[in-house]
Amino acid sequence: MTPQAPKPSILLVDDEPACIQVLSSALNGDGYQLICAVKPADALKLARERSPHLVLLDVIMPGLDGFAVCRQLRGEQATKDLPIIFLSSLQDPQDRTRGIELGAVDFITKPFDPAEVRARVRRHIELQEERRRLIAPLSQEQRIKHIISAGENDRTEFKSTLRWSLKENKINHAVEIAWLKTVAAFLNSDGGRLVVGVDDKGVPLGIQPDGFENEDKYLLHVNNLLQQYIGVEHAANVRFNLYPAGDHKVLLIECSHASKPVFVTDAGQESFYVRAGPGTRKLSMSEMLAYLVERGRI
Repeated sequence: MTPQAPKPSILLVDDEPACIQVLSSALNGDGYQLICAVKPADALKLARERSPHLVLLDVIMPGLDGFAVCRQLRGEQATKDLPIIFLSSLQDPQDRTRGIELGAVDFITKPFDPAEVRARVRRHIELQEERRRLIAPLSQEQRIKHIISAGENDRTEFKSTLRWSLKENKINHAVEIAWLKTVAAFLNSDGGRLVVGVDDKGVPLGIQPDGFENEDKYLLHVNNLLQQYIGVEHAANVRFNLYPAGDHKVLLIECSHASKPVFVTDAGQESFYVRAGPGTRKLSMSEMLAYLVERGRI
């Protein structure tokens, strides 16, 4: 059996138990885990310990009011991103403005309309769950799947093979130079990533077509080509490894912007490449100088 996902949790904070009861009645049938606090100090403690999806926070409370509680939550690393909806009978627009400026995501006026409470809560729970999904760490396979599914763009390019010409059915040096040009272009531009072992349509082909004896020799060949044609001085800006993509493994090369110009040196000739939209472009000497001046690199 697939384990059930935990219920979204909501922290209800109000010094009046009757208001807590009204909120609980409004939200009880919607599958939420309700956490209740009538004291501001308890609310702060529960927010730190339970990390709820949403906080419904009364404004007018003895001791610390809701604004002060919100300020403390926003000031702590563990709770700074908790969505907070203020609950208040205050009608002054300045109070609403103050709440929004402190970081509240919404304002619900007392006395409550249960249907309105449910609708607003549902929307902010959905937004928080989506946010948590986006920032959750991905497995290596999930990350590669996400990169491939997003397709090629100005920061991502696919290459079918590392050295093997699928058309000629043999090793071709031009295939190697093609992906090295892309790496150099990423380094000279704003960075990017190259996925080798994936065709133009985003179908993983794996590393098998390149015919290496094992993964270690494949990676050694990558490293040797980078050093030979781009230079060891740029090694700090290039990371690469093999990652699973379905039934295959593919090569992911991640490049960060290089502070110095990067050239591909082949047959004694130095060439300078940059990204131009989803492709790579070779610049002439005058174009290169203008490009470097524009970017403040010379």
